[in-house]
Amino acid sequence: MPIYQSSILLAPGLVIRKIEGLLRKFIWEGGKGNEKKLHLVRWDKIQKPRDEGGIQVRSLTIQNQALGANLLWQMITGKESWSKAVLRKKYFPGTRKRCLDTQPPLRNGSPLYKLCRKALDPFKRNLYWIPGNGKTIKVWEDSILGETPIGLRMEVNNIKHWLMDKGATSLWDLSAWENNN
Repeated sequence: MPIYQSSILLAPGLVIRKIEGLLRKFIWEGGKGNEKKLHLVRWDKIQKPRDEGGIQVRSLTIQNQALGANLLWQMITGKESWSKAVLRKKYFPGTRKRCLDTQPPLRNGSPLYKLCRKALDPFKRNLYWIPGNGKTIKVWEDSILGETPIGLRMEVNNIKHWLMDKGATSLWDLSAWENNN
């Protein structure tokens, strides 16, 4: 039940600490009625994957953010629904593929918006485009195949301004040039 709740709400820190406290108590003390025992393994070791010697207990904070990132991913790629349309219209303006480009407003909103806002920065840091035909990719701002955006590289700054003066703003614009241009 807490997983479902955290997939649509930003879990409060107090709730996360209480649930993780219950997990720790169960793992180290064996459940209800047992006395306190010596902790033989650090919590970060327990959270590691099995192949690294842990038992793969997930961090609830990170899991909550991952579920928020899933909402963002569904908002830009999944099947259209009224809830996604409302989120985009109210908090993430722009076209469906570009709705995460602008920073959303710093205001209180629905619990769903708060979860999306918390997950937005890590999500955008790890989001990159695979060019395809190049029509929707912005050459200067987008991370292409995980590389630093071209516009942020210092060595191409003069070229960027020259090309923008020529009207080349997308990968498609550049690929459509003739050899003499």
